[in-house]
Amino acid sequence: DFDAVVHLHGMASRPEYDGYATDYIPPNYYKDYIYPNDRAATIWYHDHQLHQTADNVKKGLLGMYIVEDEYELGLNLPSGEFDVPLILQQHPNSRDILLVNGALKPYMEVMRHKYRFRVLNATANKVDDITVVKTEDESHKINLKVIGTDGGLRENPVDTDELEIAPGERYEFVIDFNELYDNPTKMYDLKFGDDQVLRFKINPSPVTDNSDVPGFLRSVKRFDNCHGTGDCTEFSPPSDCETTLTFDQDGQWLINGKGWPEIVACAPAFDESNRQYIVWKLHSAQGTHPVHIHLSDLQIIEHLNSDNQSIIDDKPYKQNCWKDIFLIRAEETVTVAGIFGPHTGKYMMHCHNLFHEDNDMMVNFVVGEDPSEAEDPSMIAPAQPISGSMPNLCSGTYSPTTMPKTIYYDADAIRKYNLEIYGPDSK
Repeated sequence: DFDAVVHLHGMASRPEYDGYATDYIPPNYYKDYIYPNDRAATIWYHDHQLHQTADNVKKGLLGMYIVEDEYELGLNLPSGEFDVPLILQQHPNSRDILLVNGALKPYMEVMRHKYRFRVLNATANKVDDITVVKTEDESHKINLKVIGTDGGLRENPVDTDELEIAPGERYEFVIDFNELYDNPTKMYDLKFGDDQVLRFKINPSPVTDNSDVPGFLRSVKRFDNCHGTGDCTEFSPPSDCETTLTFDQDGQWLINGKGWPEIVACAPAFDESNRQYIVWKLHSAQGTHPVHIHLSDLQIIEHLNSDNQSIIDDKPYKQNCWKDIFLIRAEETVTVAGIFGPHTGKYMMHCHNLFHEDNDMMVNFVVGEDPSEAEDPSMIAPAQPISGSMPNLCSGTYSPTTMPKTIYYDADAIRKYNLEIYGPDSK
């Protein structure tokens, strides 16, 4: 038996439902989580217990959580059996062995049809490229049409034959296996770095494929870097323009010299009277860090290498889209921008290398409140004891000794936020 904390990674949850690291659910306790399900995207849930996330995720406490809306369903993208989740994990007994959907190097028979793949890097610490290659000729890389990122659909598809993915990141891409088919013996391998993790075998029978990948997927407002380069003129930059957050591996893993549970930044919350966005510079003094910022999706507006040269154009699939994981290597700086909301309170920011996270490379930031008055999320709606045996949800024998404090969402505030930030193509 062990404590657990449920974090729905990518959902804009209230602080008490966000999986705060000390909001424990002990054995024989329960907690009801309430989610708005308001943004169509490929997200995932996993344990977020303080200092134990890597171990609990290794044991399998994770899964994919897909949110759809009417707009996306109307685009005629590959769907049903042609919409396939792929979760990349390390074997619980060896980080050198990679699994996909819990299996070791499985085969997948595919039809001569377009497939939409939703890929999640659920490894503890592995950053590498996804490629699809001919089995008999690994130098021949197949085009991946990237249509989605952490925050849902991109504005336009982007073609690439190498897709860098860090722990916690999600990407969606389409492969047309009818275009690839030319004989029944040819197969293709999906690789993660040097490791072949999945083999595709194309069924030779022709099928009807009415799905499509349109050139325009949805509108994405672009934030600038305080110098007028974006198109969000209805929003204003912060008064001090930019906040720098330094991830430093100098003897211990800290953010701006602070670790858990300290506060390193504050941000205004969106409302009709406050239209100010944030610009944060994420800098790695040492090491590689996939940075996860809770609550809101943000955009990458600049990426500088160790020589202070811009490399943002090197990976166009990371541009002009919404993300919640931002990869920085040693001496690199990634600048992100966006608007937090519509909820207020204390949220977490951390390295999603789970070994770094579990060793205190995790801090708090506060949205829309005085940091000295921000309530501890673990105290707002804590887990409650269960009387008698564990609940059998199928039979309905669910007998808590006390009912938890339930706090609901402001649906009107969510609608206004989504319309303003994500545009008319969102819920």
